[in-house]
Order: sequence, then structure tokens, then C-alpha cells
Amino acid sequence: MKNTKAHTAKAALTVGMKRLIVALLALIIIPLVINRSFNASANTTTSGSQVKVQIDLLEETATVTAGPGGSTKFYISTDNMKTWEYIDYVSAIDLSGIMSSKPVTVYFKGNKDTNPLKVDLPGEDNSLKVKYEVVDGVGRIVYSNTALPVEYRKGSNGVWKSASNNMPTIQYELKGASLQFRTTATASRRAGKIVTVKIPKRPAAPSVSLDASKLVIKGLKAGQTQYRVGNATNWTTFSPPDGKSNSIDISALLPSSNNIIPAGTIEFRTLGSNKKVHSAVKVIEILPQAAAPTNVSLVGKILTISDSDIKRNYEYAVVPLGTAIDIKKIKWKTVTSKSPVTIKRDKGVVLVGDRVLIRIKSTTDKNTKQVILPSAYLELTVTSLTPAQ
Repeated sequence: MKNTKAHTAKAALTVGMKRLIVALLALIIIPLVINRSFNASANTTTSGSQVKVQIDLLEETATVTAGPGGSTKFYISTDNMKTWEYIDYVSAIDLSGIMSSKPVTVYFKGNKDTNPLKVDLPGEDNSLKVKYEVVDGVGRIVYSNTALPVEYRKGSNGVWKSASNNMPTIQYELKGASLQFRTTATASRRAGKIVTVKIPKRPAAPSVSLDASKLVIKGLKAGQTQYRVGNATNWTTFSPPDGKSNSIDISALLPSSNNIIPAGTIEFRTLGSNKKVHSAVKVIEILPQAAAPTNVSLVGKILTISDSDIKRNYEYAVVPLGTAIDIKKIKWKTVTSKSPVTIKRDKGVVLVGDRVLIRIKSTTDKNTKQVILPSAYLELTVTSLTPAQ
């Protein structure tokens, strides 16, 4: 017959032992989790009293107080107790000059203590890995090999800020920057080794420019240059129908009203890749186009402009009968109101039915250096060839 009482007693003992072990572990682990600092303790069995030392790795300080021996003076040794240095200020001793990238051992004692207290200061954790990478033209910081919180600062004197994995770097790409990263410190955990990452300056803006005479933006590259207009946030990649053109009509970006181009802002950049970020942005501001002049007359082949400002430049062009008007191909001739002029074709002679386009010539503002578009053009038709040239 089985001894059930013995079996029950053994089971109760096993349960009791488990509870005891759990309680003991709780007493050990919970304080380690809760405390923001730790108390240094001796690693020697030598008898005698010791000072009390509390280490704060966040502030990199040590606070020394008297132990059972009742010491009134305190000392520190950084050379394995060969020499001792008197501690003048005991409320918070700065350890930053003592701590190193590798573990360091220091000793503390009081004038009435016989057992020096050994304190092992930890070295820097160098497990953090940080890199700068570019994905689809966007730069970012990626770190790995740690589960601890990470912080960063700009340069060696910046303020430490909380970092996040895959954090964008666009704010540092205008001129480029050097960023430093480390795992954050607590009172019981030292900050990690600093990892420096260089953020390169973003590529220069594309060399696009306004050709006011032809009313186009030139210097674009198919599949590489992007643009956006006004308050738009999305970019459009330049894709000319022929795949070869390097310019785009202003009127295609700023739709005209009554044949007058309105004011607007156009931004351009070079598309990035997985190797380089999007370029800096080139901004071209367009002022509103002036209306076509009305103070012009054409009698035969004589063009007359009525303007009190004889220094104001106008320009005209003769478009042969049956030829479509293409502003990009027209060659203009500069005239003023100083005296009437006899119109001429670029090639050949003027014929009845030819069209004459007249506009105020483009200028540049002397103060702002802003390019001012030529005015809209007035179109007249040659109805006779008299008076003759």
C-alpha cells in the first residue's frame, strides 16, 4: 500500500521551495530594475568598516558617505591603492575624467575605515552600429545591434536629442553635417561609445534658367529633372514627347489667360536614386506678363511706335504668309519709338499677307535682378507694300 502522506508532504515541500526561490529572485531583481543608481560594494572578505559610495552613471558622479566606521575624511585611489588623494567635495565627485572607454577600477576609503571599497566603473558599450543610407532619393539614419534607446547630437557641442531608427536627414543636407550617436545613459547604465556619421551636402540644384525671349525654361534633362508649380507638393518628372528636348514652355506650367502669362513660382530639382539624395531646389519666379502694346501702327511696311519713353525697347518679327507662329523659332528685331522703321523679314522680302508681331522687349529689374518677361505680342497684317522701301 502506497504511503500517500509521505507523497503529500514531499509535494508540499516542493511547492514551498518554489515559492521561496521566486521570493528570493524578486528581492534581487526588482531593486535592480527600479533603482536609478547603484551602491558600490566591496569584493573582499577583509574585516573592517567601509565607506558608502553611490555611483550615478548618468551624471558620471560618485557620492561618498561615512560607513559604520564614522569616517570624517574620504580618499580615492585610481592606481590600485598605491597612492590616495583626498576628496575635498564629497557630495558629488566628478568621474568623467577617470572613466575610460575600457573598464576602470577605483578605490574609496575613509580616515576611520580599514577596508577600502573597490568600485568597478564600466567601459563604454560599443555595440551600436549606425549608418547613413539613401532610399529613393531620401537620406536616413539606420542603427542596429542594440535594443537600448539611442540619442544623437550635431557635432561635438550639440545638445543630445532622442533618435529614432530610419530618422530622415533632410534637415542636415543643406550644407552637410556631422552627427554623433550613442546609447543613452541612466544612473545605472553608462552611455555607449559615440559613433560619428557624416551627412553629405545634397547635390547642387539643376542648371535650369529662364529664356525670356522664347518664353521657356531651358536646361532640363529628360527623366532626371523634376518640377512643381506654386503650392504643389508633388513633383513631376520632365518627359518631353520627343525624349530629346531640354526646355519646357512657361505657358505649359502657368496656363495663360487672354494670352497673358500670369505670375507664378516654379521649382526644379534633380531626381535622386538609391545612391544620392534629391538635389537642392532651384526656384524661378515669374512676374505677370504685360499686355500687348496698343500704341503701334503699320502703314505699308512702315512700323510706328508712339511712346514718350524713347529708350523703352520694343521688338518685332515678320511671320511669312502661311507660316505658323512658333515663339521659340522667331528672331526678333529691336526697335524704339524714336523714329519709324521699315519692317524686314529674317529671310526674303515682305509680302502682303505677312503677319507682324510687336511686343515690349524683356528687361531685368536693376534692383532685384528679376527677369521681366516680354509683353504679350500685338499681331498686325501687312495689307500693302507702300510706301516702298
